Amino acid sequence: MMQTQKIIIWDFNRTLYNPDTGTLIENAQETVRYGFESGYVNILFSKNTIGQTTVDQLLSTFFLRAYFDAIIENPEKNINHLTAQLENYHLDKS
Repeated sequence: MMQTQKIIIWDFNRTLYNPDTGTLIENAQETVRYGFESGYVNILFSKNTIGQTTVDQLLSTFFLRAYFDAIIENPEKNINHLTAQLENYHLDKS
């Protein structure tokens, strides 16, 4: 029997990052690191429009990139983009 993985799906804007101030939300770095160190698979699911700094670049700037197993970044935030990526993990969908 295959073991299921514990996954946290994070949103970026206004959950981890405040685009109005260009800063992280208070305690965002500690919270993401705690999830990672607790054995969760961290997946970031974010909308990004062409021409802006990518979420991946911002994660690197704030030293958060290493805590994410996958980054799903698209101009349109569509659930199909997320579900396609989640098929790479063994999930207990209940």
